Amino acid sequence: MSRSIFSAIPRLVYSQRLAFLTFLVSIVVVPLYFDFQAYDIYTATKYVAVEALGLALFVFFLLGLTGKETARICITPLGIPVAAYVGSGVISLLFAANPYAGFDRIFFLLTTAAFFLVIPNVIRTKAALQKVIPVILAVAIIVSVIGIMQYFYKSQPMTSLNSVLHALGLQRIEPGLDTYDRETYCSTFGHANFAGQYLVVIVPLVLSMAAWGIGRWRKSWLMAAVLALCAVVSIAFLGITFCRGAWVGTAAAIGVMLLVSPHRKVFLIVGLIAVVVFAAASPFIKDDEGKSVAHKFGTIFDLKDMPTQFRFLVWKSSLRIAKEEPQGAGIGNFQIVYPKYRTVEERRNTGWDKVIHKAHNDYVQTAVELGVLGFAAWIFLILVVLKMAIRTMKLSDDGFLRAASLGLLGGISATFVHSFFSSNLQMPGSAHAFWVTLGLFAAVYGIRTGSFRPCLQTKIVDVFGKVTERSSQDGQKMQSSSSTSGMGLLRILLVVILLAGLTIPIRGLLGNYHFGKGQYFEAMAHGVETAEEYKFNIDKSLEHLRKAVWAQPRAYEVRYFSAIVENIAQNFGIAEVDDKMAVKLAPYFDHIVNHYGTVLYNQAKFSESLLQFNRALELNPLYVDAMIRLGNAYRELGDFEAAMNQYQKAHKIEPENATPLFNRGLIFQHIGEQITKEGGDQAKAREYLTKARDIYESCLKIRDDNIKVLNNLGTVYYSLNDVAKAREFFERAISIIPEHISARVNLASLCESEGDWDCASEQYQALYEISRDRRFLDALERAKKKRAASGPAPGKGLR
Repeated sequence: MSRSIFSAIPRLVYSQRLAFLTFLVSIVVVPLYFDFQAYDIYTATKYVAVEALGLALFVFFLLGLTGKETARICITPLGIPVAAYVGSGVISLLFAANPYAGFDRIFFLLTTAAFFLVIPNVIRTKAALQKVIPVILAVAIIVSVIGIMQYFYKSQPMTSLNSVLHALGLQRIEPGLDTYDRETYCSTFGHANFAGQYLVVIVPLVLSMAAWGIGRWRKSWLMAAVLALCAVVSIAFLGITFCRGAWVGTAAAIGVMLLVSPHRKVFLIVGLIAVVVFAAASPFIKDDEGKSVAHKFGTIFDLKDMPTQFRFLVWKSSLRIAKEEPQGAGIGNFQIVYPKYRTVEERRNTGWDKVIHKAHNDYVQTAVELGVLGFAAWIFLILVVLKMAIRTMKLSDDGFLRAASLGLLGGISATFVHSFFSSNLQMPGSAHAFWVTLGLFAAVYGIRTGSFRPCLQTKIVDVFGKVTERSSQDGQKMQSSSSTSGMGLLRILLVVILLAGLTIPIRGLLGNYHFGKGQYFEAMAHGVETAEEYKFNIDKSLEHLRKAVWAQPRAYEVRYFSAIVENIAQNFGIAEVDDKMAVKLAPYFDHIVNHYGTVLYNQAKFSESLLQFNRALELNPLYVDAMIRLGNAYRELGDFEAAMNQYQKAHKIEPENATPLFNRGLIFQHIGEQITKEGGDQAKAREYLTKARDIYESCLKIRDDNIKVLNNLGTVYYSLNDVAKAREFFERAISIIPEHISARVNLASLCESEGDWDCASEQYQALYEISRDRRFLDALERAKKKRAASGPAPGKGLR
């Protein structure tokens, strides 16, 4: 028994069955796989699934070819435009600002395109297709049912299902959040738009198969009922996603299928029923804001709608990139170069610190990243699909194949339309669904038209050495054993490629996991009560972030956040290394450049920090934080005029921001105290100190509990010899934050100078309890001795 099992393994490996099984696994795993251990619960895990399974599929397909003397590889009519599209992506790497992001993206593109390449070679018969279509429909129903359950369990999402999942030891499922932090019904996709991107590819196939099944209800009423139920459930979830682009894409797909189908009657009935049911239910399906599907649908062409405005503004900036860089900015580099072209209008609409990852339009993103060549290849692909559809329009062959072909064409058409409003090809779930659908469409086209014969045919030869031949005694030629050994080496090489390639998605998932943990512990550090707890959380955050940097050393987000936490922990040298790499990877991100300047500033490298702050302001002339930090650097270098200029510019942009005002006060206070210290013109010193006082009091009008302002105002009043006022502001600061060491030290010094030893003793006692610094314990003993020697405190009345 065991021998038969082991003998069956080579037959499975060196055949196309393993590739076919891997393909079926991908159809199930990619839409349903998610992991709460990852930082990006849904998206990152789907990237891993697509890349790992796409690579495995390709390698298993090649291993299957090595089991045959002659390889027959089907090259479909779509092969040329797809090759041109992928090739343009590879060429665009030459122009990429961040080649590492380009390599990551090209790896994803190649693994998704592997599905398109392999599918027509492993699905060459109707029987094979009949194994695939039910799996696709079953997964679509599971996804839709989960999404519908989320909608009906708003307060406690998925309570009942999660109980079952927990009992089975599986992951719970929760709604995601949209751009405006509103709960969305996303099923296993993390965001309603991502679920809509997946559905827009699958729903047309569901509708087409439902129409085919209903047309055969006399032969199998059960199958007709099941397929009709699938259509109803998937359409219902499509409505619940509130994804307007997906609605438009699905409507367009129905139109294309009606136009192309030679048997429109049943399909037209099914389409009309779907539209009527959708329209009838739409007033009763409401989102978290109480707005119905009907209302949402009515905003599709509303130019005042915030998401619509956002898209137009992003497209406007993106098209500037395409115009100025016609060769392409490099695949995977949209988010890297986009900040360079952001407009003030778009920043105000979206948010100053918002990172735009995608163009929300695949056509625009293709033009930006792949340039004219890639955009032409994409249009060429669309035209070839239309040509194939026209050729098969009048074929009256098997009804199942016709329905499958029609549904797959609808899914491709829906993606082409939806891609005007979204980034279907950028997200792993929808990209996988699209390339699978494209491959299945090519496979069905080949089955229907008979174009699988002839295929590209070639002999498998020894690629590692010359095949030698030798003559036997009777003159016949015999092939040497080098061919056999070469085939073995080829198989070993393929396995090595598989194992090496799998490290890319695995390291990505590990990096994502540790990145999430690092962010979690950093956030936890801000909610603790003791210094020990704070240090513990920061140390744990650093532990995970350093592992994330090891796993993804070329990920700018990881490097940047690692630099933030290293800076918090005062590991300035490590923070500088991380920030320097982050700036190299994302040179146009103003907030990363600004933080790099901050790390240099914290190391007293003021001249170097000036360069970075100025660079941040070149990228974003209205970046207030960079202006303030630039002013601080000028102040440290003694250029008070330049510092004042930056603070005034920042205050003009954000008049409610107290920091620029406060920093101006610091300069006036510093000059006044310096004149006093050097014994200069005391009237001049008092003038500067008075200006500092007035500025600090203006800061308190913006926020009256600003501890730094209260403490500095106390020191200024003390320098102006107004002891009562000084004491009042020190005590106000301490009443807000009793652990504020600087305010207590200042109050203790004031009390000592006034001979109020009781007050001084009280402050030193508190300071020692807060810090456990023996210097405060020595000061406390000194104050007690002074108190014992001096009698009652003359300054007691000041309190």
